[in-house]
Amino acid sequence: MIKGFIKSILNRKLEITNGFKGNQGKILKKRVLAFTLDLALVIIISSGITFTLTSFVSPYLNLENNKNTLMNFNQYMIIFHVWMTSITLLSYHFISYLLGNGATPGKMLFKLKILPLAVDQKLNISQCFLRSVSYVFLYWGGQLFLGLPFFIKGGVGIPDWISNTQVVCTKKQVFNELNEESQ
Repeated sequence: MIKGFIKSILNRKLEITNGFKGNQGKILKKRVLAFTLDLALVIIISSGITFTLTSFVSPYLNLENNKNTLMNFNQYMIIFHVWMTSITLLSYHFISYLLGNGATPGKMLFKLKILPLAVDQKLNISQCFLRSVSYVFLYWGGQLFLGLPFFIKGGVGIPDWISNTQVVCTKKQVFNELNEESQ
């Protein structure tokens, strides 16, 4: 299974493009907006969790009397917030893909959906998990790779490439399905 997965990733060709026009450019713009909305929701959720924990724990630590303890506590809360954002990012995308049939709230708003490359298949759990893990990787230091779909032919990003999926516009998908049924 792992050999087949690695083979399928390596077989996917990544060609450099000169730019996108038409539908592909519109989908890329929608993807950026959807990702920005999803990331904002993740940060709001993780900040709420961090704030709640801080408010709950700090009265029991008697932080007013010792400034060194307060500084250490604040440093630990920053580290905790980064980890909480990572966990929230992973679970937000994974649960959204499973429950939303391949769409996060941001993708739903912009009428985008994640589909596997294989025709007539649904998004499976491993593809949802691999996409989610790739977002955590991008959060931890691969932000440089977020712009990759703008330079690769077909608009393929790291999450698409790792999970063998593609982002499609749901309006176009419905239109294509109706055309195929009428023939």
